[in-house]
Amino acid sequence: MILLLATGLIFNSCSKDRDDDPNPKTEQTDVYVAGEAFIGGQYVATVWKNGVATKLGSGADESTANAVFVSGNDVYVAGSEFNASAKRVAKLWKNGVATDLTDGTNSANAFTIFISGSDVYVGGYEIMSGTDRGKIWKNGKLYWTAPPTANTLREVSSIYVQGTDVYVAGYIGGSGTQYYWVNPTAAVPKLVNVPDLDNINSLVVSGSDVYTAGSKGTVARYLKNTEVTNLTDGSKDAACNSIFLSGSDIYAGGFQDPAAKLWKNGIASNLNGGTKDARISSVYVWNNKVYAAGDNDNQAVVWENGTPKVLAEKGFAYAVFVVDKK
Repeated sequence: MILLLATGLIFNSCSKDRDDDPNPKTEQTDVYVAGEAFIGGQYVATVWKNGVATKLGSGADESTANAVFVSGNDVYVAGSEFNASAKRVAKLWKNGVATDLTDGTNSANAFTIFISGSDVYVGGYEIMSGTDRGKIWKNGKLYWTAPPTANTLREVSSIYVQGTDVYVAGYIGGSGTQYYWVNPTAAVPKLVNVPDLDNINSLVVSGSDVYTAGSKGTVARYLKNTEVTNLTDGSKDAACNSIFLSGSDIYAGGFQDPAAKLWKNGIASNLNGGTKDARISSVYVWNNKVYAAGDNDNQAVVWENGTPKVLAEKGFAYAVFVVDKK
């Protein structure tokens, strides 16, 4: 998300006139990361605030947190938890309190959140009649289900709302051309083909420009409308999992096996040195400070301007969101 999805944060630092400055400036941001930590023999949905973990899953069954979005004083996290029937239940946690998005009859999961005004959009999937079907929930209620075509949208991994337009992207089943939807609930929804990607992991809109990110074969790439930017040369398996716009700069995060990769305007940096399996799942930028959430050798990690901070010795970090301290 978006985004699979995309937004920003503030970091203030100040040089001191004297070494004995009695009132040094401190970081004025809160960094939220969603993911899962291995606790008590299983993975448990977790959100970290400035590195401090809060369990979201009950711990009775395995759970995961895939997306986080902060609006005002409220922290929203999307993910899933297995029930007693071994079915994943798609969930939305608001300030740690869970709402079930599905009834547990079928397995389901939630991957992305986007908040526009007072509306909370969550994207994911539910298995229906043996087939994954992309779904969107709005304010806790089912909003849209992908139609059952041969090349249906199997899961919603990115949502972006601009004005009255809702953009939806994800994984397409079958062998058809990749595409994204605009206003899927409209009487005649708009479908935009993206043949230069095999999958869309992240979608961001800026004015009339639509940025999509993913991969084509083994090449990590993103598109600005139809203009392709290759991030890797295809010599190793690679993908772009997240894209973020900051002013005129385009940041992208993903991997080129085995390294976690961060690209700024197409120029790559290895965040883990490239010696162990790692990836970036989410990128967030504010005032030139870059945050990247992911995993490094099965550790849940958030990088701040390239410096890693381990959140869990065994776990995964899937999304990062940063806000000003209140």
